[in-house]
Order: sequence, then C-alpha cells, then structure tokens
Amino acid sequence: MSMLDSLHVEATQMFIDQNPVTVTVMRSERVSDGAGGYVQAPFKAIATVKTRRVARGFVGDVQARTTTEGAIVIPGWTFVFLPDEPIQPGDQWTMNDHLHEVVFISVSPPWRLNAEVYEHG
Repeated sequence: MSMLDSLHVEATQMFIDQNPVTVTVMRSERVSDGAGGYVQAPFKAIATVKTRRVARGFVGDVQARTTTEGAIVIPGWTFVFLPDEPIQPGDQWTMNDHLHEVVFISVSPPWRLNAEVYEHG
C-alpha cells in the first residue's frame, strides 16, 4: 500500500468515526453432509466491527442482488468498512431489531470496503 493509500485509509476511518455504528458480524459456513453435498451450519459471531451506514441514494447506482436464500432484492444500505475488515457476501448482523445481509462487496478503491446490504423485513 502506498503512502497515498494510507492517507485515504485514514480519511475512511475519519468518515466512519463521524457517525459510527458497531455491528457483530455473523457467518454461516457450508459443512459436508457426508454424501457429496453440503448443509449450511448455524450462524456464529466472527467479529465485532465499527462501520458507517450510508443510504444507497448517496453511493450511486445500485443493482438488484441475490440473497443467500436466492431472493432477488434491491440493497437498501451501503455500509463502509476499513479495507481489512473480515466482511464477505452472506454475512449478517442485527441492527435496530432488523436482520441485515451483505449481498455484494466492492473493494475498489482499495482504501475502503463497501458492503451493499439488504435489510430483511
């Protein structure tokens, strides 16, 4: 990472710190079913991270995405993370009594991670 990238990471941190939320990221992994297939393991906490929630209207054009259950949805939020946070599609957390699911990750530019998130019912 270049010195300029480091400055951008600092700017991302300041952006998050202006209006942060802390979420406990939950992840489920595929486990062999012993017959050549797999089953989905229960979700378990993998990290508690600080992020910033941004309404999707402020981050540009958002496309329809697919949830882990196969539903086609329009993400309602983008969550901005530092680039080294362990976030991936399918991760979930609860916020304001609503389940949030990561349906897409953007790692460009390299100094932040943007997670498009669908808020379940």
